[in-house]
Amino acid sequence: MSSSSNDNSVRIRDYSTTSDQTEESIKNVAKGLQESSSSVRELTLALTRSGAIVEIARTILEATTSIRDTANEINYIVKFNENNSLS
Repeated sequence: MSSSSNDNSVRIRDYSTTSDQTEESIKNVAKGLQESSSSVRELTLALTRSGAIVEIARTILEATTSIRDTANEINYIVKFNENNSLS
């Protein structure tokens, strides 16, 4: 037979090891997500109980207020200088 007769043959590939590896990878990812979720939940509870979340929120509010005030002052100074330089 010529090699062209082999071109029409059906190739069967054994995917069982690949699918087993894929299944194991998915299980590992799911386990990792579950562990991470549990850790985040525990951390959130600990931070809440300690009052750290409230303190972090207060600090962020103070920082953003300071940034806003500084930006307003800079804006005022720039406008003041623009108005005085035109005279």
